[in-house]
Amino acid sequence: MPGNSQHRHQHISQGWKGRTNPDKNADMAMYFAKEEGKNNYQFYSKDIQSQSLERLSLETNLRLALERKELSLQYQARLDFKTGAITSVEALLRWITHPLVQ
Repeated sequence: MPGNSQHRHQHISQGWKGRTNPDKNADMAMYFAKEEGKNNYQFYSKDIQSQSLERLSLETNLRLALERKELSLQYQARLDFKTGAITSVEALLRWITHPLVQ
């Protein structure tokens, strides 16, 4: 039946155009559960969406900072206050022009 196959084709192609919000929300909850470790589950909430958007923004800004050479590597000595001796050194990666500070 040619009419039937046309209808089926339209329905399938429309289904692939975009994912529904419940699908996206379930994916967000799944990724948050994976980050928490094994044997975990998470329910979708507005907080998860907000955290996802914040993380995406931070990741995008960090990628831009790398391209623009806005990160600075600095070393800082750690001292023993009793003896004044350097006990170790820590490496600090500073974001020179962080978008939230400006």
